[in-house]
Amino acid sequence: MVNIVVSVIIPNWNGKELLARTLDRLKKQSFKDFEIIVVDNGSIDGSVQFIKEHFPDVNILSLTENKGFAHACNLGIRYAKGEFIALLNNDAEPDKDWLFYLTDALSKYTDYSFFASFVLMYDKPDIVDSAGDCFSPFGVAFKRGHRKEAKKYYKKEKVFGASASASIYRKDFFNHVGFFDEDLYFLYEDADISFRANLFGLKCLFVPEAKVFHHISASSKKGEGKKVANFFGPRNIEWVYFKNMPILLIFLTFIPHLIFIFVAFLLAIKKKRGKLYLKGKFNFFLNLGKIIKKRKQVLKNKRVSCWDLIKIFKWENLFYRSF
Repeated sequence: MVNIVVSVIIPNWNGKELLARTLDRLKKQSFKDFEIIVVDNGSIDGSVQFIKEHFPDVNILSLTENKGFAHACNLGIRYAKGEFIALLNNDAEPDKDWLFYLTDALSKYTDYSFFASFVLMYDKPDIVDSAGDCFSPFGVAFKRGHRKEAKKYYKKEKVFGASASASIYRKDFFNHVGFFDEDLYFLYEDADISFRANLFGLKCLFVPEAKVFHHISASSKKGEGKKVANFFGPRNIEWVYFKNMPILLIFLTFIPHLIFIFVAFLLAIKKKRGKLYLKGKFNFFLNLGKIIKKRKQVLKNKRVSCWDLIKIFKWENLFYRSF
């Protein structure tokens, strides 16, 4: 009987083609003590039946409707038997030593609670998608190193957070900071949970040896998925900011944040997405009461000073996302 050390959770929604490649890569991992859990968000492309036929060892949690990325992650975490929880996108293909290097880091860096993989662009593997996540003085989370040369990031170091496209967490991480916020539904769920972790005093380590090759936002680039992304992106930026940012840092970052909103809106208009952008912002205001309730709970668990948070803010390219 295999000792399950890691539970790899893959949320899926109509991603059969790319999911097959991801599962095949996982089967070739040099580290063997893990289980795979695919949480299917009501796919209609035959994903579930395909997994049953071609990957019978994979655990499938099948939903009747798309309840969002965060819900799928939380369902998988609750089901998981492993000591550590790894998250992997259905369009992210891990290197054969991905889990080996992550578990090695878990054993060596015991003062860190979660770990970011080196996510590279599938079609340009020398270019970074994410070398961990950062948070800016503009009050916005962003991918560290996005679209830059990978050779500049081959160093382990502390980062703000981990992209949920490829990350690993100690299981007690979720006991401290809670689960992914299901009200976010899609986008910035990882930024939100990373912010809460930082407020609690938990640290994230970027592990450059743990490589994953990402077909970036394959499902959200087309059709309805694109509309959903262009609505939830602008909405969730505000949700994360006002839910988690201590009041002192809101005073310090609010004007830069407004500047960011204005520039992002101009970019959205240029790309003919202005209406969706405004709808997203308006929906944030409709949920303000709920966000304030969550904010009180989050900040009640705060263990670090505002100065500690300021020290991890980074300046980098903020406008790569589609608004």
